[in-house]
Amino acid sequence: LSECGGYTLAIKDHMFSKRKFGYKKIKNSDDLVEKYKVFVEKDILPNIKKGLSAFIYTQLSDVEDELNGFITYDRQYIKVNEKSIEEINGLIKY
Repeated sequence: LSECGGYTLAIKDHMFSKRKFGYKKIKNSDDLVEKYKVFVEKDILPNIKKGLSAFIYTQLSDVEDELNGFITYDRQYIKVNEKSIEEINGLIKY
């Protein structure tokens, strides 16, 4: 499964430009973690039983006008609680 997720969280003063592209706008860091958790629980875990062997989250860091990353474009701000993401990813067993 490639290019999935795509939750948009803009962090002021850490963006490439004023343009804000993304698929689903998120209010804050806690909401981003919660949306990721729901995504893993509802879309990833059930599909492992059906043969899903990997997925690629879009994206690790923001890329110019795309604000879908867990880290800002300038790599100065981590948008998510790292421990929470680690715990969520720990649910995934192939």
